[in-house]
Amino acid sequence: MLGHPVNILSGESMRLSERDYGRTFEISIGEELEIILPANPTTGYIWEPCSLDVNRLRLGQAEFFANDKVPGSVGMEIIKLHALAAGTSIVKLIFHRSFEQNIPPLKTFEVTLVIKK
Repeated sequence: MLGHPVNILSGESMRLSERDYGRTFEISIGEELEIILPANPTTGYIWEPCSLDVNRLRLGQAEFFANDKVPGSVGMEIIKLHALAAGTSIVKLIFHRSFEQNIPPLKTFEVTLVIKK
């Protein structure tokens, strides 16, 4: 099909992290997926989608959770995606300062989602 192993996600396992970069996952319509990536928004860097099929996936509000209560602490950003329609979508996120122009992102994250009925 896609030439890559497909990992089927369901229930509690619907969370992806940096180690899942480049992999292909299968989810069902109506399911939600969380992508959990390291972040520190106090530096101005945020994770932002640059490729996503909005006809198949809805992007939820991103949340940041600091590792401790000290201002400026690093933590994890959680990006939520909700499967709307069957098909395949590449999800690519970039970690950058949105106010900086013509500067490559500090990091990228990409997975392929196969959405089943």
